[in-house]
Amino acid sequence: MRRIHRIMRISIYLLGLMLFAISAICEAEQSGNETITAMQCNYYELAKYAFDYRNITGHNGHNGWLIRDIFRAHIKPAIEAMYTRNGQGIGGSASGNLDYALKRIPNDPRSLKAIIDYYFIIKTKPRHSHLVRAPECYLKKAMMFVPGDPVPIFLYGYYMFKKNRYKLAIKWYKRGLEKEPESSEGNYNLGLLYFNIKQYNYAKHYAEIAYKLGFPLPGLKNKLKMKGYPID
Repeated sequence: MRRIHRIMRISIYLLGLMLFAISAICEAEQSGNETITAMQCNYYELAKYAFDYRNITGHNGHNGWLIRDIFRAHIKPAIEAMYTRNGQGIGGSASGNLDYALKRIPNDPRSLKAIIDYYFIIKTKPRHSHLVRAPECYLKKAMMFVPGDPVPIFLYGYYMFKKNRYKLAIKWYKRGLEKEPESSEGNYNLGLLYFNIKQYNYAKHYAEIAYKLGFPLPGLKNKLKMKGYPID
């Protein structure tokens, strides 16, 4: 009998720990906690010679050659491998190639977007190799590497959008627009986010800015018109 009581006490204690952990996760989710824990993101260093994507034209000099080589040998094969049966391609796995590329060009927009898209692809493709690190790791490393670059910030908003965390996505797109207010794509995507949460006045506001800046796609304009918020 004592043994049974002891087992019951241990079981209750373990159940309490589980409930506490679940509660903490829920509270973090509800509060929009964006902290990356050690479990989510291994610390890693960039390559000795890491390059700012914006400052490399890809046309002249040794650095330009290196960037083109990384694209041909790692980024392009990785993006192609993402959609294969097992996530493997030239030079290895999509995840390995992207990790290699982003250690050398941390704010490369093609690689960052591919990391985000691949994160969701592997959820439905069990034969694909997992990411070396969570998308948050690469995105925040890019922001630290080039604080003035708005693209990783916008892409963090895209990542939150893909996770259906619209309020956080709005927050990140607004941060990106603080650095690049004349981004037609940033304004357009922010308008789409507001449309998704049915705040049509805000959606129209950012859509108007996007179209004045020359954004070419009429999708948001058509959506707003159907809801009674036409754009002249």
